[in-house]
Amino acid sequence: GMILILAVAGSQSRIGCTTQAFGIWRYCQSLGLQAAVVMPPNDAALLAKFMDGQPRNGGYVIAGIPIVDGMTYEFDCYVQDLGVLTPDKQKKFQAADCGILVMGGKPWELPSVAQALPIAEAQERLLLLVSFCTGATFEELRKLFPDQTVAAAEWCPDPFQAQTPNLDAGLRPLLEQAISLDFP
Repeated sequence: GMILILAVAGSQSRIGCTTQAFGIWRYCQSLGLQAAVVMPPNDAALLAKFMDGQPRNGGYVIAGIPIVDGMTYEFDCYVQDLGVLTPDKQKKFQAADCGILVMGGKPWELPSVAQALPIAEAQERLLLLVSFCTGATFEELRKLFPDQTVAAAEWCPDPFQAQTPNLDAGLRPLLEQAISLDFP
């Protein structure tokens, strides 16, 4: 009867927050959760228009992914796509069972990470998910954030045709903490 809420927010615009939200949805489905992605109705409608989405109660289905505009008891896991993490979204990010900050690793992206991190750190179970980075860059970033869980997101040119990402090392322990169980 428990509902798991994962808040996904970006350190800046165009960093891959929505793409990663769909990957996290796939990951949650692979764990046996019945998940949906939550996004604002206008964003969902625009996405559905261009991606041949089919209407459903409270949203759309695109490539098998339910995209809804609110949380009900229909699903046991909701992946909230919050967009850019700003102070006005801190409460929603903090209230989630887990928070995922999607960030970049390029030198010009780090100032945005520095702005978003104090907001994100209010979340007890925080994952820093680095989009679009190489292995060497990822290792350098892990050194910059020694007190945080950091994971590298796989490159994903089409989030609707993507493989399930391997988030076991980064996200799975946070999910297990959140619900105090082990997944199969």
